[in-house]
Amino acid sequence: RRTLSLSSSGQVAEYELIYTVEYVLHNGPQTSIPLQVEVFRDYQDDPNFALAKTREREVLVTEMREDAARQILRQISAQLTP
Repeated sequence: RRTLSLSSSGQVAEYELIYTVEYVLHNGPQTSIPLQVEVFRDYQDDPNFALAKTREREVLVTEMREDAARQILRQISAQLTP
């Protein structure tokens, strides 16, 4: 995660979550294609609601994983389609 903004008191107000998957597609014994997927989400942080924000972050990470999986399947399909 990366800090996007700070509050007037200097606390982190907003984060960017980054989910990266690097993989190699092997298409035959001589062909290896390195591929990468990146998914980004922003979320607002509030220390007064730490438990709720932790749960929100967990939901975002799950959504990011699902999005990355869909992107990987699209990339594989694109590489295998003549």
